[in-house]
Amino acid sequence: MIFYFSGTGNSLYVAQKLSRELDEPLCAMADTLQANQYTYELADEERIGFVFPVYFYTVPTLVTDFIRNLRLSGREKPYIFTVMTCGGQTGQAGRILDRLLFRQRLDLAYQAAVVLPDNFVPLLTVPDTRRQQALFTAADQDLAEIIGQLRSHASGDFNRKKGTAPSLLTAFAAPFYRRGHKTRKFTVTDACTHCRLCADICPEKTIVIQSGKPVWQKERCTWCLACLHRCPVQAIQHGRTTRGKQRYVNPNVVWPSKGNNA
Repeated sequence: MIFYFSGTGNSLYVAQKLSRELDEPLCAMADTLQANQYTYELADEERIGFVFPVYFYTVPTLVTDFIRNLRLSGREKPYIFTVMTCGGQTGQAGRILDRLLFRQRLDLAYQAAVVLPDNFVPLLTVPDTRRQQALFTAADQDLAEIIGQLRSHASGDFNRKKGTAPSLLTAFAAPFYRRGHKTRKFTVTDACTHCRLCADICPEKTIVIQSGKPVWQKERCTWCLACLHRCPVQAIQHGRTTRGKQRYVNPNVVWPSKGNNA
C-alpha cells in the first residue's frame, strides 16, 4: 500500500510510478481523512509507502494528521518507506516523519527524495518548460534507482536531497509554516466561471461555494495550492504576489477519477 498526498501532481507522479513498478495499490491520504478510515489490516511482508511533498523543509500538516490517526495491524511489522518530493532540498523532513511514525510504534526503514518543479508561487516563480523537463528526466533516473532499492527491501537513509545544513534549513523555515498556512490571503477574481473545481479538489474541504464563488471557510489549510494552480482560468490568487505568475500542474500524471488532488 502506498499512501500519498499531492496538490499539483508531483507526488502523485512519483506515487503512480512506484505503484506500477512495485505492484502496490494507492491510497489518497486526503480521501482517508475525509472518510475517517484509518485502520488497515496488513498482509505478510507488505510494503507501506508514504509519498508527499516537503513544505518549508517539514512535513505538511495533512500528512501529520493522517499519520497521527493511522492504525496498521498484522502479524508482523511492515516494511515502511518514504519517497518525498521537493523543489530543491528536504531539510529534516525525513527525520520528522521518522519521529511521527515512531510515536505510532512504526519504524521507517527507508527514505529517499526526488526534486521536481517547485511551485510555491507566493514566494517564487515556476521553472520554465526547459528546466521542468530537465527535472523530470533527473527525477526518473533517481526513481529507477529508488525502485530497485525498494524491490530488495533496502534499509537506510538514501535521501541525498537534504541540503548542506538540513537542521538549519528546517529550524529556520518550518516555524513560518507552522505559524502560517492561513487562508485569509486567498481571493477570487471576476474571471471565476463557477466551475466548482477548487471545492471538489480541496483535500481538506476548506473551500465551499457561496453565491457561485469559492469561500475559504477555515482559518488555515495545508497550503497545497491545488485550488490556485488547477483553476482553469487562474481566477484564484494568494495575495498580490501570485498575480500574473505562471501556474503549474505536473503534465505527466493521471488524476484519480474522483478528481481529488490528494
